[in-house]
Amino acid sequence: MRTDAAEAALTAEERRLIYSRVYGVEVLRKRLEFLLEYAVRQSPMVGKRFGPILADFGLPMNATGDPMLVVNRAECLLALYMLTEEGGREGGVGPMVEFLDSDRLEVLGVVGREAIGEEGREELFDSIEDPVARIAARRSLPEWLVRQFVQAVGEEGAEAMAGALNKKPPTTLRVNTLKTSREKVLIELKKRGIEARRTKYSPWGVVLEEGGREEGSEGGGFRVFEQDMYKLGYVDLMNEASQCVALSTGAKPYDIVLLYGARKGVKALALASMLRGNGMIYLWEPYLRQHFQLREAIRRGQATDLMEVLPNVNAAMRIKADVVLVDALCSNTGALAHHPSMRWLKNETFILETLVPQQKSDLQNAARAVSPGGVLLYSTCSLLACENQEVVDWFEETFAEEFESLPFDKTGGPGGNRRALLPHVHGVDGTFIARWRRKLGA
Repeated sequence: MRTDAAEAALTAEERRLIYSRVYGVEVLRKRLEFLLEYAVRQSPMVGKRFGPILADFGLPMNATGDPMLVVNRAECLLALYMLTEEGGREGGVGPMVEFLDSDRLEVLGVVGREAIGEEGREELFDSIEDPVARIAARRSLPEWLVRQFVQAVGEEGAEAMAGALNKKPPTTLRVNTLKTSREKVLIELKKRGIEARRTKYSPWGVVLEEGGREEGSEGGGFRVFEQDMYKLGYVDLMNEASQCVALSTGAKPYDIVLLYGARKGVKALALASMLRGNGMIYLWEPYLRQHFQLREAIRRGQATDLMEVLPNVNAAMRIKADVVLVDALCSNTGALAHHPSMRWLKNETFILETLVPQQKSDLQNAARAVSPGGVLLYSTCSLLACENQEVVDWFEETFAEEFESLPFDKTGGPGGNRRALLPHVHGVDGTFIARWRRKLGA
């Protein structure tokens, strides 16, 4: 966390405003680029004598090699965000976008609040005939990703899903029920002037309300990492969907658990609370750079006697566990709201040719560690069928003689062992869970 003099000199409101604008421009980049190109096309000034030129707006979009193009484009996108997404302020447009020269500001003003308003801008997007291109431009997502959404949930569902991924996620805590209760944490937060509420699906979760957060830091003005309740292990930062994944394991005291893909240890600590201090949790994390954070989480959670970090994948496969959770490395498309720039870094070919084979390999390796009668879970924070349903279909076809479905409800119908949490339906990060039980004697 930065603590230099420049940041210290900023007020809470200034930090909130900077964070909000940087986040907003990055999330809505494609939408803003569409409006930028439209405004430039409509202007009679651009390209005329003594008028601004395309390069002043960072155009064309595919131009590279000139750093000033990038700077000019960034200035114009920020100005457009302020003109179109932020509420009006006393004093008009001038004081709001004072960093932009008057010529460029006049060009961009054609799509601003005072020129056409929100309804007028939406009509611009409605004029795009191709539904995939329309949703991609309006909701600021790559077209290949929108195409996947449309195939999965239809045009209307894809529009809603994409819109949900553009909303800033709340700060969510998991209460360590070994040390305290959710009610006590809510009372303590209220004493500190932090408005909070219970999560809808997890019995552990606490959501910090928008009014109790200061944008631009983990946990906002509350600054979770600096709180004694975090340092002493009473609460942890953990989104509600991840809490639901841990709960789906059904882990109980005296179980032996293998977490295949331990990451930073957040799910490991949640599983530890389910074991109530009795049992064993083995952790396998292939990325060594995360081992320091993993061991630090174990120390903070006072779970040294309950957890062991495995040195390699062979050690993981030799474990005989009652519960094995595969927290698969995935595209993170269900968590794009947390990492706005990630939507522009994703590559469909990489997902299909690298991630999906790795997910199948991890699931196959982890399955070897499940004891007869034990439970195997596969989880991603992806919204893509190729990483979720198709991987599960492959596993069930390949290992039908060894594993049987473990439904989430009593009906036990086809597909009852699969659960998808969707951001536009459940209001949480997009998450997929599937689970099985190893057959006795298999």
